[in-house]
Amino acid sequence: MNGIIKQEFNSLAGTGIVSWMRIEDEKALAISSHRNQVEKDAMNLLISETMGSGFSIERDAFGKPWPVNKTGFISLSHSVNWVAFCFHPNQPIGIDVETTRHQLAKVAPRILHQSELFILEESKNKQRTLQLFWGGKEALYKAYGKKKLEFSSQLVLSRIEDDSDCFKGEILLPDVKWECEFSLIKPDEISYLIYTNNINITLNK
Repeated sequence: MNGIIKQEFNSLAGTGIVSWMRIEDEKALAISSHRNQVEKDAMNLLISETMGSGFSIERDAFGKPWPVNKTGFISLSHSVNWVAFCFHPNQPIGIDVETTRHQLAKVAPRILHQSELFILEESKNKQRTLQLFWGGKEALYKAYGKKKLEFSSQLVLSRIEDDSDCFKGEILLPDVKWECEFSLIKPDEISYLIYTNNINITLNK
């Protein structure tokens, strides 16, 4: 395991950090009984290298990870060969890393809003658009952290374009609305790392 990459990003609420690394132990990943431990070890190394060896994590009643004593916000993700982590001192944050998943086309009618289905239909690169929809919704779901959200009606993304690595989305709830901006990183040709870089939360009047 090596090749940790980390970078800072600026949001309206301050400076955050996102990091990721490839899991190189292909043989261990291929053995299902070893996979969880390999991913756990990789994530622990990534967090330690990003935040320092004294950084500790706890989970709340919903399973959402937090820095101990809730000193900031974090999010974690892993895929076939990648682990990813992000931290922000002042605002909720979510991250998702995925290897290309062609089966997303089958579930699109169940997870996409009508406005998103229109964007998908107009897209010239439908697989990329599907990956952004799925990864963006996953990242926003993690940022919210309380579960029980409907992907197709309460997590709605917009401004997804074939030539842009930035897009927007919302969480729509009866009493509150989350407005979010996302960024895309391509760790390799077949992988997508998406994280929230700006979140604005307002009460519905």
